[in-house]
Amino acid sequence: MLAKFWHLNRMGRIEGAPMGGILVLFGAVLSSGGVSLEVALAALAMGAITMNWVYLVNGVTDVDEDRVNSPDRPLSRGDVTLREGWIYVGILFVLGVLYPFFLHPSWPQRMMVWTILGMGFFYSIPPVRFKRSPPAATIYLVINFNLPIVIGHQLSGAPQDLPPYLFATVALFLANMPLKDIGDSAGDAAAGLANWSNWLGQKGLLAMSGGLSIVGAIATTIVLVDLGDIRFAYAALVLLPVVNILVHLVAGLGRDQLFTRGVRGLIVIVAVVVMVGWVG
Repeated sequence: MLAKFWHLNRMGRIEGAPMGGILVLFGAVLSSGGVSLEVALAALAMGAITMNWVYLVNGVTDVDEDRVNSPDRPLSRGDVTLREGWIYVGILFVLGVLYPFFLHPSWPQRMMVWTILGMGFFYSIPPVRFKRSPPAATIYLVINFNLPIVIGHQLSGAPQDLPPYLFATVALFLANMPLKDIGDSAGDAAAGLANWSNWLGQKGLLAMSGGLSIVGAIATTIVLVDLGDIRFAYAALVLLPVVNILVHLVAGLGRDQLFTRGVRGLIVIVAVVVMVGWVG
Protein backbone atom coordinates (compact mmCIF):
# COMPACT_ATOMS: atom_id res chain seq x y z
CA MET A 1 0.00 0.00 0.00
CA LEU A 2 2.79 2.44 0.89
CA ALA A 3 4.61 1.60 -2.33
CA LYS A 4 1.44 2.29 -4.33
CA PHE A 5 0.96 5.61 -2.52
CA TRP A 6 4.58 6.51 -3.29
CA HIS A 7 4.12 5.74 -6.97
CA LEU A 8 0.86 7.71 -7.17
CA ASN A 9 2.65 10.80 -5.88
CA ARG A 10 5.37 10.44 -8.50
CA MET A 11 3.12 10.46 -11.58
CA GLY A 12 4.13 14.03 -12.50
CA ARG A 13 7.14 16.31 -12.05
CA ILE A 14 8.21 15.70 -8.46
CA GLU A 15 9.73 19.20 -8.05
CA GLY A 16 6.50 21.15 -8.60
CA ALA A 17 4.58 20.19 -5.47
CA PRO A 18 7.38 20.87 -2.93
CA MET A 19 8.16 24.15 -4.68
CA GLY A 20 4.57 25.32 -4.18
CA GLY A 21 4.70 24.66 -0.44
CA ILE A 22 8.13 26.22 0.01
CA LEU A 23 7.01 29.36 -1.84
CA VAL A 24 4.22 29.87 0.72
CA LEU A 25 6.88 29.80 3.45
CA PHE A 26 9.10 32.07 1.34
CA GLY A 27 6.36 34.68 1.06
CA ALA A 28 5.71 34.57 4.79
CA VAL A 29 9.36 34.77 5.83
CA LEU A 30 10.14 37.69 3.53
CA SER A 31 7.14 39.56 4.91
CA SER A 32 7.34 38.81 8.64
CA GLY A 33 10.60 36.95 9.23
CA GLY A 34 8.83 33.96 10.73
CA VAL A 35 6.48 31.08 10.10
CA SER A 36 3.40 30.54 12.23
CA LEU A 37 1.57 27.23 12.61
CA GLU A 38 -1.14 28.62 10.32
CA VAL A 39 1.41 29.36 7.60
CA ALA A 40 3.12 25.98 8.03
CA LEU A 41 -0.17 24.09 7.63
CA ALA A 42 -1.13 26.17 4.59
CA ALA A 43 2.27 25.48 3.04
CA LEU A 44 1.90 21.75 3.68
CA ALA A 45 -1.55 21.72 2.09
CA MET A 46 -0.36 23.79 -0.87
CA GLY A 47 2.40 21.29 -1.61
CA ALA A 48 0.71 18.02 -0.70
CA ILE A 49 -2.75 18.77 -2.12
CA THR A 50 -3.06 21.78 -4.44
CA MET A 51 0.24 21.71 -6.33
CA ASN A 52 0.37 17.95 -6.09
CA TRP A 53 -2.98 17.79 -7.90
CA VAL A 54 -1.78 20.23 -10.57
CA TYR A 55 1.25 18.10 -11.42
CA LEU A 56 -0.35 14.69 -10.98
CA VAL A 57 -3.35 15.48 -13.19
CA ASN A 58 -0.87 16.65 -15.81
CA GLY A 59 0.94 13.33 -15.43
CA VAL A 60 -2.31 11.41 -15.93
CA THR A 61 -3.33 13.38 -19.03
CA ASP A 62 0.23 13.34 -20.48
CA VAL A 63 0.85 9.62 -20.11
CA ASP A 64 1.42 9.09 -23.85
CA GLU A 65 3.93 11.96 -24.06
CA ASP A 66 5.63 10.78 -20.86
CA ARG A 67 6.29 7.38 -22.36
CA VAL A 68 8.71 9.29 -24.59
CA ASN A 69 9.82 12.16 -22.34
CA SER A 70 9.81 10.43 -18.94
CA PRO A 71 9.70 6.64 -19.34
CA ASP A 72 10.68 6.09 -15.70
CA ARG A 73 7.51 7.65 -14.28
CA PRO A 74 5.13 5.20 -12.56
CA LEU A 75 2.37 5.40 -15.19
CA SER A 76 4.86 4.84 -18.00
CA ARG A 77 6.33 1.82 -16.20
CA GLY A 78 2.98 0.40 -15.15
CA ASP A 79 3.57 0.81 -11.40
CA VAL A 80 0.08 2.35 -11.19
CA THR A 81 -2.84 2.09 -13.58
CA LEU A 82 -4.50 5.02 -15.31
CA ARG A 83 -7.71 4.30 -13.38
CA GLU A 84 -5.83 4.44 -10.05
CA GLY A 85 -4.25 7.70 -11.15
CA TRP A 86 -7.61 9.30 -11.97
CA ILE A 87 -9.09 8.19 -8.64
CA TYR A 88 -6.18 9.68 -6.73
CA VAL A 89 -6.25 13.04 -8.54
CA GLY A 90 -10.01 13.13 -7.99
CA ILE A 91 -9.49 12.77 -4.23
CA LEU A 92 -6.86 15.51 -4.26
CA PHE A 93 -9.18 17.83 -6.20
CA VAL A 94 -11.96 17.43 -3.63
CA LEU A 95 -9.51 18.06 -0.78
CA GLY A 96 -8.20 21.11 -2.64
CA VAL A 97 -11.68 22.57 -2.85
CA LEU A 98 -12.43 21.92 0.83
CA TYR A 99 -9.28 22.68 2.84
CA PRO A 100 -9.13 26.46 2.13
CA PHE A 101 -12.26 26.85 4.26
CA PHE A 102 -10.21 25.64 7.24
CA LEU A 103 -6.69 26.94 6.57
CA HIS A 104 -7.29 30.29 4.86
CA PRO A 105 -9.14 32.99 6.80
CA SER A 106 -10.03 35.26 3.88
CA TRP A 107 -11.94 34.77 0.65
CA PRO A 108 -9.14 36.26 -1.48
CA GLN A 109 -6.76 33.58 -0.18
CA ARG A 110 -9.30 30.84 -0.82
CA MET A 111 -9.88 32.16 -4.32
CA MET A 112 -6.14 32.04 -5.02
CA VAL A 113 -5.99 28.38 -4.02
CA TRP A 114 -9.01 27.59 -6.18
CA THR A 115 -7.48 29.59 -9.04
CA ILE A 116 -4.42 27.33 -8.95
CA LEU A 117 -6.74 24.31 -9.08
CA GLY A 118 -8.84 25.76 -11.88
CA MET A 119 -5.91 26.84 -14.00
CA GLY A 120 -4.32 23.43 -13.49
CA PHE A 121 -7.52 21.87 -14.83
CA PHE A 122 -7.49 24.03 -17.94
CA TYR A 123 -3.74 23.54 -18.41
CA SER A 124 -3.97 19.76 -18.63
CA ILE A 125 -7.49 18.58 -19.42
CA PRO A 126 -9.06 18.74 -22.92
CA PRO A 127 -10.48 20.52 -24.73
CA VAL A 128 -8.79 23.75 -23.57
CA ARG A 129 -5.31 22.57 -22.50
CA PHE A 130 -3.21 25.72 -22.02
CA LYS A 131 -0.16 23.55 -22.63
CA ARG A 132 -1.04 23.43 -26.34
CA SER A 133 0.11 27.06 -26.58
CA PRO A 134 3.65 27.77 -25.29
CA PRO A 135 2.89 31.45 -24.47
CA ALA A 136 -0.31 30.51 -22.62
CA ALA A 137 1.48 27.70 -20.79
CA THR A 138 4.27 30.04 -19.71
CA ILE A 139 1.86 32.71 -18.46
CA TYR A 140 -0.07 30.04 -16.58
CA LEU A 141 3.08 28.72 -14.88
CA VAL A 142 4.20 32.23 -13.91
CA ILE A 143 0.84 32.80 -12.20
CA ASN A 144 0.88 29.30 -10.74
CA PHE A 145 4.13 29.87 -8.86
CA ASN A 146 3.53 33.46 -7.79
CA LEU A 147 0.14 32.90 -6.13
CA PRO A 148 1.67 30.75 -3.33
CA ILE A 149 4.08 33.60 -2.61
CA VAL A 150 1.19 36.06 -2.37
CA ILE A 151 -0.72 33.65 -0.13
CA GLY A 152 2.26 33.32 2.24
CA HIS A 153 2.67 37.09 2.24
CA GLN A 154 -0.97 37.62 3.21
CA LEU A 155 -0.98 34.87 5.83
CA SER A 156 1.97 36.58 7.52
CA GLY A 157 -0.25 39.57 8.26
CA ALA A 158 1.61 41.97 5.95
CA PRO A 159 -0.16 45.30 5.50
CA GLN A 160 -0.12 45.16 1.67
CA ASP A 161 -2.10 42.61 -0.30
CA LEU A 162 0.80 42.06 -2.73
CA PRO A 163 4.50 41.57 -1.85
CA PRO A 164 6.64 44.61 -2.71
CA TYR A 165 9.12 42.34 -4.52
CA LEU A 166 6.49 40.59 -6.69
CA PHE A 167 7.95 42.05 -9.90
CA ALA A 168 11.16 40.10 -9.28
CA THR A 169 9.50 36.71 -8.78
CA VAL A 170 7.32 37.26 -11.84
CA ALA A 171 10.44 38.07 -13.89
CA LEU A 172 12.22 34.99 -12.50
CA PHE A 173 9.52 32.52 -13.47
CA LEU A 174 8.87 34.23 -16.80
CA ALA A 175 12.48 33.57 -17.77
CA ASN A 176 12.67 30.09 -16.26
CA MET A 177 9.44 28.32 -17.20
CA PRO A 178 9.96 28.11 -21.00
CA LEU A 179 13.07 25.99 -20.35
CA LYS A 180 10.93 23.01 -19.36
CA ASP A 181 10.10 22.54 -23.05
CA ILE A 182 13.63 21.32 -23.83
CA GLY A 183 13.07 18.08 -21.93
CA ASP A 184 9.53 17.75 -23.28
CA SER A 185 10.32 18.42 -26.93
CA ALA A 186 10.41 14.83 -28.20
CA GLY A 187 7.16 13.72 -26.57
CA ASP A 188 5.36 16.95 -27.47
CA ALA A 189 6.45 16.63 -31.09
CA ALA A 190 5.20 13.04 -31.23
CA ALA A 191 1.86 14.15 -29.75
CA GLY A 192 1.56 17.11 -32.11
CA LEU A 193 1.77 19.66 -29.28
CA ALA A 194 3.41 23.06 -29.67
CA ASN A 195 6.62 23.54 -27.72
CA TRP A 196 9.04 26.47 -27.30
CA SER A 197 12.03 24.27 -28.09
CA ASN A 198 10.43 22.91 -31.26
CA TRP A 199 9.33 26.41 -32.28
CA LEU A 200 12.65 28.20 -31.70
CA GLY A 201 15.17 25.36 -31.57
CA GLN A 202 17.20 24.74 -28.42
CA LYS A 203 19.62 27.59 -29.09
CA GLY A 204 16.77 30.00 -29.77
CA LEU A 205 14.99 28.97 -26.57
CA LEU A 206 18.16 29.31 -24.50
CA ALA A 207 18.73 32.76 -25.98
CA MET A 208 15.15 33.80 -25.24
CA SER A 209 15.17 32.59 -21.62
CA GLY A 210 18.67 33.93 -21.00
CA GLY A 211 17.70 37.30 -22.46
CA LEU A 212 14.53 37.45 -20.37
CA SER A 213 16.60 36.65 -17.29
CA ILE A 214 19.10 39.46 -17.93
CA VAL A 215 16.47 42.03 -18.93
CA GLY A 216 14.32 41.01 -15.94
CA ALA A 217 17.24 41.48 -13.54
CA ILE A 218 18.01 44.94 -14.91
CA ALA A 219 14.33 45.92 -14.78
CA THR A 220 14.11 44.65 -11.19
CA THR A 221 16.80 47.05 -10.02
CA ILE A 222 14.85 49.90 -11.62
CA VAL A 223 11.30 48.94 -10.67
CA LEU A 224 12.16 48.01 -7.07
CA VAL A 225 14.27 51.08 -6.39
CA ASP A 226 12.12 51.92 -3.34
CA LEU A 227 13.37 48.72 -1.65
CA GLY A 228 16.91 50.08 -1.51
CA ASP A 229 19.94 47.79 -1.77
CA ILE A 230 17.89 44.64 -1.18
CA ARG A 231 16.64 45.00 -4.75
CA PHE A 232 20.04 43.77 -5.94
CA ALA A 233 19.46 40.47 -4.12
CA TYR A 234 16.14 40.12 -5.93
CA ALA A 235 17.86 40.98 -9.21
CA ALA A 236 20.38 38.20 -8.52
CA LEU A 237 17.46 35.80 -8.05
CA VAL A 238 16.12 36.77 -11.47
CA LEU A 239 19.54 35.96 -12.97
CA LEU A 240 19.33 32.29 -11.92
CA PRO A 241 17.97 31.03 -15.28
CA VAL A 242 20.81 32.57 -17.31
CA VAL A 243 23.35 31.31 -14.76
CA ASN A 244 21.84 27.82 -15.06
CA ILE A 245 22.05 28.01 -18.86
CA LEU A 246 25.70 29.14 -18.78
CA VAL A 247 26.67 26.38 -16.34
CA HIS A 248 25.15 23.76 -18.65
CA LEU A 249 26.82 25.21 -21.73
CA VAL A 250 30.25 25.55 -20.15
CA ALA A 251 30.16 22.17 -18.39
CA GLY A 252 28.60 20.38 -21.35
CA LEU A 253 25.80 18.97 -19.24
CA GLY A 254 22.79 17.29 -20.87
CA ARG A 255 20.18 19.90 -21.67
CA ASP A 256 17.22 17.54 -21.18
CA GLN A 257 17.65 17.99 -17.43
CA LEU A 258 18.47 21.71 -17.53
CA PHE A 259 15.06 22.81 -16.29
CA THR A 260 14.86 20.11 -13.62
CA ARG A 261 18.31 20.94 -12.26
CA GLY A 262 17.44 24.64 -12.26
CA VAL A 263 14.21 24.08 -10.33
CA ARG A 264 15.97 21.89 -7.80
CA GLY A 265 18.62 24.55 -7.35
CA LEU A 266 15.91 27.15 -6.88
CA ILE A 267 14.21 24.97 -4.27
CA VAL A 268 17.48 24.78 -2.33
CA ILE A 269 18.01 28.56 -2.50
CA VAL A 270 14.43 29.33 -1.43
CA ALA A 271 14.64 26.73 1.37
CA VAL A 272 17.84 28.34 2.65
CA VAL A 273 16.19 31.78 2.61
CA VAL A 274 13.26 30.33 4.55
CA MET A 275 15.47 28.65 7.15
CA VAL A 276 17.74 31.65 7.63
CA GLY A 277 14.79 34.04 7.88
CA TRP A 278 12.91 31.72 10.21
CA VAL A 279 15.84 31.11 12.57
CA GLY A 280 17.10 34.67 12.33
